[in-house]
Amino acid sequence: MKKETRTSPGTLKPPQTSAFRAKKPQDTRRKMPNREGAVWGGTSRAKREITLKQRRYCAGRMSGLSRIQAARAAGYGLSAAQHPKRIERSPAVAFVLQKWLDRQGISDRALGIEQE
Repeated sequence: MKKETRTSPGTLKPPQTSAFRAKKPQDTRRKMPNREGAVWGGTSRAKREITLKQRRYCAGRMSGLSRIQAARAAGYGLSAAQHPKRIERSPAVAFVLQKWLDRQGISDRALGIEQE
């Protein structure tokens, strides 16, 4: 005979066996990401979303701050700010910064510089 376990004083709980375990219902609906603030480019929908910190970082870069200064001003921690290339590798951030460079007429594409 299996031993019953106590959960709180005076309450008995049956032992956990596969017969007593309740199955968790699985959600079969697809979860759609929030489209607010989405950046439309050639990447998947999940990678197009830009966060508030990323927007603040882009605004800082566009206003003339260095990468580290822009990251710190956007609210990134010291570790993330010391490696701003990781922030700029995000497809959403790269897209926003590239679009800004195109508008300013100073991107490689606008200047006719070929990339390797």
